Amino acid sequence: MLQLGADDDPVLERKGYLKHLKDGRAHVYTPLVGQQEATRSEIRHLVSRFFKDSHEQLVLNLLEIRASAGGNHSPAGDAGSERLRANGYG
Repeated sequence: MLQLGADDDPVLERKGYLKHLKDGRAHVYTPLVGQQEATRSEIRHLVSRFFKDSHEQLVLNLLEIRASAGGNHSPAGDAGSERLRANGYG
């Protein structure tokens, strides 16, 4: 359970992830959705909003970020990036 002040904005409650009970002046929040379900929902939202429903664009972006970071360079990542580009992603 998470205890927040009474003035906190219950965004996650409006989204259906939490419920709250009042405990004096505080609100005590309890999860309504499991972590795995919440994670999947937010990833779907992220892919929809930033990558036009393209999981391939998300993966390509992650591979490019990893490659530009330098240290963790992987030939498998390069091959994946090239394959995505060859198929019109990126």
